[in-house]
Amino acid sequence: REEIESTFPLRGFAPVRASGIAVSAGSVWVMDHKSATLLRIDPDSGEVSDRVHLDASGRLSAGGGKVWAASAGEDLIQAVDASTAKASPSMQTCTGVNNVVASSDLLWVSTNVALMCVIDLGTDDHQTIELPAGGGIVAVDGDSAWLSLPTEDEIAHVTLG
Repeated sequence: REEIESTFPLRGFAPVRASGIAVSAGSVWVMDHKSATLLRIDPDSGEVSDRVHLDASGRLSAGGGKVWAASAGEDLIQAVDASTAKASPSMQTCTGVNNVVASSDLLWVSTNVALMCVIDLGTDDHQTIELPAGGGIVAVDGDSAWLSLPTEDEIAHVTLG
């Protein structure tokens, strides 16, 4: 039976409402939804090395050297360079963001209004895919994604054409 290896208190932000966790560039990133602050944590010491205030807070995903934050229920996403901890300006995406998942070259944004937005991180091209119901992305693999459709009691597979 495996046990918890270690725990780290999130000091200086009491109480922290962690709404997202991602791993990138040798760090653990935790979104404090209450203060819209992204915390960069050293996984060995548990020390917070960077605090980045964002416009978007909520869900997190890492991919392509960035940590992506999405404001659940809104239309904002924002990137933070995982090496420098510098935030890019927030950008608008599909209304009603539910979740965001990044691969190395695509950003998948699911919504609660039966749409999915896919952003090519190299070209900034946007695609919108209509869904039978609002959903939350479960996993991505290259140019395809699996997502839950909770109101339909189904999962769906979407492949870019």
